[in-house]
Amino acid sequence: MKKVLVMTVGSSIEPLIFSITQHKPDFVYFICSEGSKNCVDGVGTVLTDKRNNRSYRSVVAELNLKADQYAIGSIVDQDDFNDCYMGARKTLNLCQSNFPEVRGYIDYTGGTKSMCAGIVAAMLDHGEFEIGIVSGEKNDLIGVTPGTERIRRMDLSNIEFQRKLANMEKLFLQYDYAAAYLLANELSFLQVGSEQQDVITYWTTSCRGFNNWDSFQYEIALTQLNIHAKKFHKSIRVLKEIISETEQFKRVDKLGQAAEKVGFALVYDLIYNAQRRAMQQRYDDAVSRLYRATELVGQITLTHHSPPLSSGNLNWRALPDHLQTIYGLSVFDLSKEENLNTDEMQKGNSGTVNLGLMKTIDLLENLDIKGSGAVFREFKKKILAQIKHRNGSFLAHGSDPIQREEFNSFSKLVWDYTVAIEKQFNTKTSWSELFAQLPNQL
Repeated sequence: MKKVLVMTVGSSIEPLIFSITQHKPDFVYFICSEGSKNCVDGVGTVLTDKRNNRSYRSVVAELNLKADQYAIGSIVDQDDFNDCYMGARKTLNLCQSNFPEVRGYIDYTGGTKSMCAGIVAAMLDHGEFEIGIVSGEKNDLIGVTPGTERIRRMDLSNIEFQRKLANMEKLFLQYDYAAAYLLANELSFLQVGSEQQDVITYWTTSCRGFNNWDSFQYEIALTQLNIHAKKFHKSIRVLKEIISETEQFKRVDKLGQAAEKVGFALVYDLIYNAQRRAMQQRYDDAVSRLYRATELVGQITLTHHSPPLSSGNLNWRALPDHLQTIYGLSVFDLSKEENLNTDEMQKGNSGTVNLGLMKTIDLLENLDIKGSGAVFREFKKKILAQIKHRNGSFLAHGSDPIQREEFNSFSKLVWDYTVAIEKQFNTKTSWSELFAQLPNQL
């Protein structure tokens, strides 16, 4: 692997020569102002050191560097931090572009204070260079005493830790758990103390847990968040209920078995998930989740029928007699549009029917489970009006992006709809009151 040395240049040549001699790089990048370029590749004597009464040629001349062994990066104003930072950043980018498999070193011994600060800041952005200075004994304020020089490495891992931790907190604040986890994973490679390692472990586990929750991987999320059960006990209580209700719902949906209970925690979880997408201005994603939440309200209500019903695999023979004539396959021709909207009702397996959202609401209005028929009737037209926006979006059937106002309106409707239906079941636990948005701070 090639070694590249990046150096800031001031008015001293001896530290530059010493650093290059010690590092033995394959290539050197000099960062300097117009006034100090002479020290790099000037002709003849370019500097006289009064302390040892020695005259120096340029660094290139003293070390016999060839034209293909070095390059110069210019800084216009050596006292302007922004100019120094941008100049250093440009040089480091060039270094990584020209030497992708490089072992890079930065020496900021020379140059102004602004140049030193600029290259350190640029290095922290890259994070792929070792950094140090030429140090040694000092008998005055001018510089290191000749003959006592040594390379002193600087450990910036704690600074990098704090910077990345701050960025991770910002991502978590935006509910971007996936990006926060990737940053936490980067922190794992830092050589820091045990206290910081504990912080990294905590953030890594927490980000994983909430990212899995955010991606509907509930059981994996529970395993990870249980490690910090005291911290997340409220969230874990909700998560356990979601897992329990999911299992009950699957049994009804696939096997038609009677459930002990299927509550509405799943619906509220989807609504809050949609809100997190909206906070990231991903309104099409958010509305897709709201649509699914609207479907779930109906599907969960059907599980409370005796026997339990599934809109995705409706056994019409289990319906009351007066509804069998409406939904029974024997009484209408599925090919006639006047009898069937193919998006809303389709043939299922073994003489069953698959119902879409609005047909499910129609059925629930007629079934009047737990006295909920009037509520479904009240919200039916409102839901139909709102899903027109969803149907016209890219993620459904159209090409119009969802706007924030459309999301807000749909979100409020789905919340009110879910609360109204949940009240009909007189459950001991009202998830509309106990459910809360996932944390965005640790």
